[in-house]
Amino acid sequence: MSTADTSAETQAFDIGALEGAYRGRSARVAVVGLGYVGLPLALALTGAGFAVTGFDIDPAKATALNGGRSYIRQ
Repeated sequence: MSTADTSAETQAFDIGALEGAYRGRSARVAVVGLGYVGLPLALALTGAGFAVTGFDIDPAKATALNGGRSYIRQ
Protein backbone atom coordinates (compact mmCIF):
# COMPACT_ATOMS: atom_id res chain seq x y z
CA MET A 1 0.00 0.00 0.00
CA SER A 2 1.42 3.37 -0.94
CA THR A 3 1.16 6.49 1.22
CA ALA A 4 -0.92 8.11 -1.54
CA ASP A 5 -3.71 5.53 -1.15
CA THR A 6 -6.85 7.40 -0.02
CA SER A 7 -9.42 4.60 -0.27
CA ALA A 8 -12.11 4.33 2.41
CA GLU A 9 -10.33 1.36 4.02
CA THR A 10 -7.18 3.37 4.74
CA GLN A 11 -8.90 6.39 6.30
CA ALA A 12 -8.28 6.28 10.04
CA PHE A 13 -10.87 8.95 10.83
CA ASP A 14 -13.13 11.57 9.34
CA ILE A 15 -11.33 14.92 9.62
CA GLY A 16 -14.66 16.77 9.52
CA ALA A 17 -15.91 14.80 12.50
CA LEU A 18 -12.66 15.49 14.35
CA GLU A 19 -12.95 19.21 13.66
CA GLY A 20 -16.57 19.19 14.80
CA ALA A 21 -15.64 17.43 18.04
CA TYR A 22 -12.87 19.97 18.62
CA ARG A 23 -15.07 22.99 17.96
CA GLY A 24 -17.95 21.54 20.01
CA ARG A 25 -15.61 20.61 22.87
CA SER A 26 -16.83 17.01 22.74
CA ALA A 27 -13.39 15.62 21.81
CA ARG A 28 -11.61 13.60 24.47
CA VAL A 29 -8.00 14.69 24.90
CA ALA A 30 -5.09 12.65 26.29
CA VAL A 31 -2.01 14.27 27.79
CA VAL A 32 1.01 11.99 28.12
CA GLY A 33 3.31 13.08 30.91
CA LEU A 34 1.98 15.19 33.77
CA GLY A 35 5.06 17.17 34.68
CA TYR A 36 5.71 20.90 34.48
CA VAL A 37 4.29 21.08 30.94
CA GLY A 38 1.69 18.32 30.85
CA LEU A 39 -0.20 19.17 34.04
CA PRO A 40 -0.80 22.85 33.19
CA LEU A 41 -1.73 21.81 29.65
CA ALA A 42 -4.27 19.31 30.99
CA LEU A 43 -5.72 21.98 33.29
CA ALA A 44 -5.98 24.50 30.45
CA LEU A 45 -7.74 21.96 28.22
CA THR A 46 -10.13 21.09 31.04
CA GLY A 47 -10.82 24.78 31.59
CA ALA A 48 -11.58 25.11 27.86
CA GLY A 49 -14.29 22.46 28.21
CA PHE A 50 -12.55 19.29 27.04
CA ALA A 51 -12.67 15.92 28.78
CA VAL A 52 -9.01 15.21 29.55
CA THR A 53 -7.23 12.03 30.59
CA GLY A 54 -3.66 12.33 31.83
CA PHE A 55 -1.03 9.60 31.75
CA ASP A 56 2.22 9.43 33.68
CA ILE A 57 4.60 6.64 34.67
CA ASP A 58 4.80 7.91 38.27
CA PRO A 59 1.88 6.51 40.29
CA ALA A 60 2.50 9.09 43.04
CA LYS A 61 1.38 11.82 40.65
CA ALA A 62 -1.96 10.10 40.06
CA THR A 63 -2.39 9.57 43.79
CA ALA A 64 -1.69 13.25 44.51
CA LEU A 65 -4.03 14.50 41.78
CA ASN A 66 -6.81 12.13 42.77
CA GLY A 67 -6.42 13.47 46.32
CA GLY A 68 -6.79 17.04 45.11
CA ARG A 69 -3.11 17.91 45.68
CA SER A 70 -0.56 19.34 43.27
CA TYR A 71 2.99 17.99 43.31
CA ILE A 72 4.38 20.91 41.30
CA ARG A 73 6.33 23.41 43.35
CA GLN A 74 7.67 26.75 42.15
